[in-house]
Amino acid sequence: MVKSRALWKTGILSFVVVLVLWLLKAAGVLTETGIFYSVLKPLGTILLMVVVYLLVLGAGQACFHNNQALRRISPLLTGVWAYLLLAPLSVVAQSLEYFPEGTSPIILWVMVGIGVWVVLMWLFSFVLTKIVPTINAILGQGITAIWGVALIIGATYFLASVKLVPPNLGWQVALFFILFALWLGLVYPGYFFIRGLVANERIKPGTDRILTTLWSIVILVCLWEVWV
Repeated sequence: MVKSRALWKTGILSFVVVLVLWLLKAAGVLTETGIFYSVLKPLGTILLMVVVYLLVLGAGQACFHNNQALRRISPLLTGVWAYLLLAPLSVVAQSLEYFPEGTSPIILWVMVGIGVWVVLMWLFSFVLTKIVPTINAILGQGITAIWGVALIIGATYFLASVKLVPPNLGWQVALFFILFALWLGLVYPGYFFIRGLVANERIKPGTDRILTTLWSIVILVCLWEVWV
């Protein structure tokens, strides 16, 4: 997560840009019928939302980090705070007619879902490292990734059951991750095989990158045909 000082600097810079835009508007340099309303007004509004988002996010991060009791889990709290902040900002964007009507409730549910997903992922990783402290780091990351994918698939089926998403979306999401895992499972053996050819001087150094890229593209095209 970005440090609080960087967030504050970015927020202040965005505020300065917004202030300059509105001063030019007040001075009559930017007219209501010219570039201001077509380009600079939405840009200024978006930057203003970015200002509010970054400053509030930075304040929350500083609060979590400076609290001795919350310092250990401050990255988790900051991540959840960052996602949940987007929901009220989407309401503001919808009220300014930059989002279609009905967008903000969808974004709210999505942000809450992401926040819950982050918490469950963090808890799973924490419990996994505490219960099995001797587990291999790569294996632990793999198990955590599988858990994260299972959460996404389960959430998709839940949303389909309450008719917030199309009924077949859960199956499509599951198929996507299965094909992605299959892609990784086929790309890595090919990569190590090509690296072995370089080590045995059967192919020239440098051509291994080209062959690995071509191999990845071939597998991707084949799996894309399966997907469609």
